[in-house]
This record gives sequence, structure tokens and C-alpha cells, in this order.
Amino acid sequence: MESSIIKSLPGSPTEEDITTNKYDSNPAAALKVGLQKYYTVGTVLILIRLVSEYCVCSYDLQLLAPVIGRHLAELLRTFNSRSCQLVLGAGALRTAGLKTITSTNLALASRSLQLVLWMIPHIRAHFNALMSESLGGFDVVEKDIGHHIQQLETKVLSIMNALLGDQLNEWDAKPPVPSKQFRNISRHLTKLHEAVSSVLPEEQVNIVLMYFSIRLGIM
Repeated sequence: MESSIIKSLPGSPTEEDITTNKYDSNPAAALKVGLQKYYTVGTVLILIRLVSEYCVCSYDLQLLAPVIGRHLAELLRTFNSRSCQLVLGAGALRTAGLKTITSTNLALASRSLQLVLWMIPHIRAHFNALMSESLGGFDVVEKDIGHHIQQLETKVLSIMNALLGDQLNEWDAKPPVPSKQFRNISRHLTKLHEAVSSVLPEEQVNIVLMYFSIRLGIM
């Protein structure tokens, strides 16, 4: 269990590290975890730093680890709740000046939460290694975030379902082929692919496109 404990924060690269190309000074477009790339919002980077500080603090003050763990679980719960308010609840239209919540916004929120979801087992393992009893708060927030991700994915599908449904309702089996409606459907699917393919991993994009292929009866 010792390897699960986060004891210190990673140090910042020195000038020598940068000049010797040990670290790339150019900001990366995505966070890479193993073979996965996570394109996320900037607040996730702040959250990762905060989570690391909570974990280090709990290691340094192990008698207070249960209290620190509960506060960290609450922080993650608040992050998830606020993300839901801003995106699914469209709060970002007021606070961030967005004109609409796009499929890209939904995909970006989903991918950001997927990274947080990836972190939770490691956070749980850290606190379990420090304490005799496990904290149930991480299990609850893990379930909530998983449900939130499903809601975001469902929202993307529902937007496209509405667009495709409108076109299919107007379609009639007569020339020209392809009809205006199916040309519009192709345009909508192309825009969806452009919106999410730059954020979501290829396997998730393929699942979305496969769903609509099945719905349209072309598979």
C-alpha cells in the first residue's frame, strides 16, 4: 500500500531542465495519462493541483487524514455539481458569455469529468493506506460523476436525435437521391464529428457515430 501514498508534490522544472530539453517548455494540448489523452478545461488543472495538495497534507498530518479526506470528497462533489450547473444547466450562458451550449462544450465537460473519475481510485487508495477505515464519500462522488458523464453523453445524442428526427419526418421516398433531407443528415453528422473528434478519444467517437448509423439503418 506504500506505493499508493502521495507524499510530495512534483517539483517545477528548473531552467537547466528546460534548456537541456528534459522538459518541453511549450504547453501541451492535452494531458496524457498512459495511452490516453485528456483534452480538458483549465479548471481541471487547478483541481489536480488541489487534490495533490490535499493528499500531501493528509500524509503529513495523518491523524487528520479522515477530516482532510472528507473535505476532499466534498471538493470533488462541488466540482461535479458546479460543472453540471454550468453545462447541463446552461449556467455558462450567463457566467461565461456563451451564446449556446454546443456539442463541443458537452464533450469537453464529459472528458474533463472522465479524468476526474480516473483520479478517484488513486485518491481512495491513498487515503485507505493512511487510515484504518475507508471513506465512503469517494464512492458517492464517483457514482455521481459517472452518472453526470452519462447525462452529458445522453444530451449529445438527444440534440442529434432531434435534428435527425426533423429531417426524417420530412423525408419521402422519391427522387432526387440522395434527398435534401439525407444531405442535411450527412451535414449534421459531419458537424457532430468535427465537434467531438477533437476532444473525445476515437473509440468514444465511433460509438456515437455507430449509434446514429444503427438508428438510420445503414449498418
